[in-house]
Amino acid sequence: RDGTRGEGGMLDGEVVLRVNGALDAEPLMDLFTGLDTSVGEVKAALERLRGIPVREQRLLFDGRRLCAPNGAAVAAGAAVRVGNHLLLREALGADVQPGSTVDVKLIRVAPEWALLQERLQSGAVSLAALDTAARSDRELVLTAVGYSGAELEHAALALRADREVVVHALRSDPLALRFADDALRDDRAIAMQAVGMNGLALQFASDGARGDPEVVRLAMASAWRSLAHASEELRADRSFVLDVVRQHGSALCFASAELRNDFEVVFAAVKTSGWALSCASENLRGDRECVFAAVTTNPGALDFAAEPLRS
Repeated sequence: RDGTRGEGGMLDGEVVLRVNGALDAEPLMDLFTGLDTSVGEVKAALERLRGIPVREQRLLFDGRRLCAPNGAAVAAGAAVRVGNHLLLREALGADVQPGSTVDVKLIRVAPEWALLQERLQSGAVSLAALDTAARSDRELVLTAVGYSGAELEHAALALRADREVVVHALRSDPLALRFADDALRDDRAIAMQAVGMNGLALQFASDGARGDPEVVRLAMASAWRSLAHASEELRADRSFVLDVVRQHGSALCFASAELRNDFEVVFAAVKTSGWALSCASENLRGDRECVFAAVTTNPGALDFAAEPLRS
């Protein structure tokens, strides 16, 4: 509600958005609204009441864009809404309660810049086609990676090391981890976010992350083949491999040669997936007990048994 209209002041659950000019801090208007209102709805109200097109509006709160998630949510890698879909309660943070008056600053950007951002948002143009200044513009890069995480490849190096930018890119495409700065690829929380959405992102994580049992287990939950990208040490860790083949028998194919010749490991794998027999050592493909367990799970596994047993 426009604060210049109506009587009786604030309704239950509302806050007052006091909109000021960004340069001269001149009060422009008060908007009465609920915390479940989206940033886009606020901008639509400003367009209706002040005549400024939504795409040319930039609202600032506490030194940052109002359409950016609260910092705590970004740090935690939470799957929050972004841009104009963001709710005020997410943008303003937990400290702002109903009944509060919140000062926001309004900047009007050049129409051509707003149009460029709109084209990046729809994928009509790529960062690769833009100049260095545009690829170094944090807001433009956030917009581009929101459409396609792979756009991170074309961002300036400094922004590929920006946590919020990388987290935003991973939400669009977990495999964009390959374009992140080395320090962020070595960040356990970042690695966990990427492999939690697509286990194959493990191949782009740091050596440390690829040797982390918890990270690898999370990756395998969505793509058991991601064990192929785990560190050699972890693929040779008997306790770890025995545990994972009990859940994903075919992952035996990515274990060390020594473990593929380990009766207990192979037996556990073929009990889960008869096909795992194809990855066992020649010695164990001739072991009657292993072969029997494999064909019990999958009769077709007999094709992988040693000749004497197939006969």
